[in-house]
Amino acid sequence: MKTLKFSPFTDGSAVYQARALLTRYDSTEYINPCEYSTGQGSGNRFKEFNANSSINNDLAALNTLVYPNPATNILNISTEVEGATITIYNVTGQVVLSEKLTAITVLNIERLSNGTYLYKLTDANIQIFKTDKLIINK
Repeated sequence: MKTLKFSPFTDGSAVYQARALLTRYDSTEYINPCEYSTGQGSGNRFKEFNANSSINNDLAALNTLVYPNPATNILNISTEVEGATITIYNVTGQVVLSEKLTAITVLNIERLSNGTYLYKLTDANIQIFKTDKLIINK
């Protein structure tokens, strides 16, 4: 049985209750950087940082930027994750674009039409470290 902790920002469990409800429909692990501790007494008090866990990718995702959003013809991606790949999906779940990334990538999205898309960023081990929506408005 999983124990839910109280969110430091809401003085209650609203955030964790919402996450629990979403897990039935979405397997994304939501990360709040203040919930992690380095074990050195700095940081907050909920989850311990473990060098062997996927938290490393989650913390790297905090340093990954995908901009501008909304986008027109160009999408800039800045990441520190080695061997990263971006995959963009339309709202029906079809892959419309997949590209390997470098530290700074300028992606031409000119052929994509206006609308809402979803993207996921994966590392070299095919582990997802960031997902979000992308709006294209030309």
